[in-house]
Amino acid sequence: MAMSDAARKRKSRAAQKAHLDAVFGRLLSMDMYKGTCADVDFLKSAGGFEQDEEVITLLVRNAAIMLKRDMSRFEELLGLPTSNNL
Repeated sequence: MAMSDAARKRKSRAAQKAHLDAVFGRLLSMDMYKGTCADVDFLKSAGGFEQDEEVITLLVRNAAIMLKRDMSRFEELLGLPTSNNL
């Protein structure tokens, strides 16, 4: 007997949860607006990446590594952009 859509969705969610549990991960959902989308697209193109997630993961990991070495760069990396530093 064919699985119903609801049963298929439950199975898919269970598999995703099992995978995230296995890799100690979590699902992140976020809204990105025009400027952020353009920036992610620029970084994907510059680095030859295919997925937004690759760029975001590398940015987070590399920023954390840099800041663990030198917290004085916090504003440079994570400060709010202004018209002076765009």
